Formats: sequence, structure tokens, C-alpha cells
Amino acid sequence: TSTTTAAQQQPHPPSKIFSFPLQEINNGIQKGAGTGCTTWDSSIAMGLYFGMYPQELLVGKDVLELGSGVGLGGILARVVSKRCENRGKNSNGEEDSVRFTLSEVNRDVINMLRYNTTVAAAANVSSGLLESDELHIEQMDWFDFLVGGTNVADHHSSTAARKKYDTIIASDCIYLPSQIKPLSETIAKLLGRDNPNHQKAHIFSPYNRGFIPDLIQELREGKNMVVHVETLEMSKFRVKFHESENVNLSRLNWLLGEDETTYERQDLVSSCTAKFLHITASFKSDEVKKESD
Repeated sequence: TSTTTAAQQQPHPPSKIFSFPLQEINNGIQKGAGTGCTTWDSSIAMGLYFGMYPQELLVGKDVLELGSGVGLGGILARVVSKRCENRGKNSNGEEDSVRFTLSEVNRDVINMLRYNTTVAAAANVSSGLLESDELHIEQMDWFDFLVGGTNVADHHSSTAARKKYDTIIASDCIYLPSQIKPLSETIAKLLGRDNPNHQKAHIFSPYNRGFIPDLIQELREGKNMVVHVETLEMSKFRVKFHESENVNLSRLNWLLGEDETTYERQDLVSSCTAKFLHITASFKSDEVKKESD
């Protein structure tokens, strides 16, 4: 049998228009809500990618988004996957569709996430592209999954943490080196292992984001996963960025307490970024076999 890569799959042109007013948390970073209070470039890149290759989201029944923020990336992922679903009915006569779980840690961001998913569904009732009960929202703290961390079984993230997911997605999820091990541990513990050729984590990031090479190394060496990296050119999606835009840079500077010149020199982040990384991680087939034995 042969496998089809994303590059070989045929893009699916949109058949219906989907739109909704996305609400963010004003001055949320300054108020302590974290980076999830606003929309970052990689969530748009992720939505565009899955819009071209929605089959990547249809390999199983459970999809988890880590660090969903206010929801744009997860909402778009659900909408584009629904366009291509061709599933029958289950034993209860219900549609056997992909289940999406969106997760965040900050309570204020979760409330905004719930609001945006509700508004998005209400604004697109006639199209049928999104229904209010199609996106499940869970509170999840990656640090719970570290050895010695809070007992996940008794924590607020218990519902989502007890499942295995066929697909895990995340965008713009690393801003600090202290997040690398918690994120990689969360992925390793929640990603399914029974079909490693299809069960994958998809991580999207600006191509020049600091700490991403460290995350890749941790997944490869620390978690012994198969990791592939590809560059996504936004010109492929006919998206153009204006060179004068630089809003995300100042937001990140404030969060990390660094001056602007530091991040201009390191070239870590900019909203005019035209290239992104698409990182996939999955378990090795021989490792899965060893675990089952």
C-alpha cells in the first residue's frame, strides 16, 4: 500500500462562505491573561493549511487543539474538516463525525473561547458549517503532565487528559523555553499510539520563532518521536503581508520584559512573516510495538 502526503493531495476549494466577528481580550496580556488573549499569525496559517488539506484532520475521530486562545485556529480547522466529512451513522443513529476539543489554561481566555465558538455557530446557521455543540472546550495546563506535576486525574484538566487523540494541533504555542518540556510531555501523553502512521501532532509556527528548534529536539530525542518539518509559503495561499505591520513584536516584548531591539536582532516574530513551519510528530511503529508487548 502507498501513503499520500499532504503535498500530493488535491486541494479542496471552498464551497460556502464562513464568517463571524472574532472577539479578543483587550489588553489581555497586560492584565495577565497570557498570549492566548489575542490572535497570532500561525493560527491563520494553520487554518489555511487545513483548508487545503482537510484530510489531515479526518484520520480518526478525536482532534485536540492545544493552546486554542480565543479560538480562530480551532474554529477554522473544524469548519474545513466538516466540508470533507463523509461519515455514516453510528449505532445510535447519530452522525459519526470527528470530535473536536479546544483547550486553554487561563479562565478568562476560556470564557472568550466559549463566546467566540457560540457566536461563530450562530452566525453560520444557514450554511451548516458549524454547530454550537461541535466544539468541546476544556481547561488544560501542560505543566500538569510533567513528572511531579499536579495529579491530572484530580485536576481541572481531567476530562481531556484521560483521552487519547488521533490528531493534535497547535499554533504559535511556544514563547518561553520553560514551555518546551510541558508541551512535549502533553503531546506524548495524549497522542494516540495504536496507528502511528496516521496519528500525528501538527504544530504551526513562524519559521524564525526562537525555541522551536529546541521543541523539535525534545520531541525527537526526549520523546523518541518521528518529526518532520516543512516550510509553508504564504504566497501559496495567495496571502500577502504588509512590511509595515509589526504589532505582535511589541506584544511579545511586553510579555517577556525585553526591549524591542533585542527581538529585532533575533528576528523572532513579526506579523509580516511570510513563511511558517509545519511540524508533524508521531510515534515510531517499533516503539508502539514494544509498548504493546
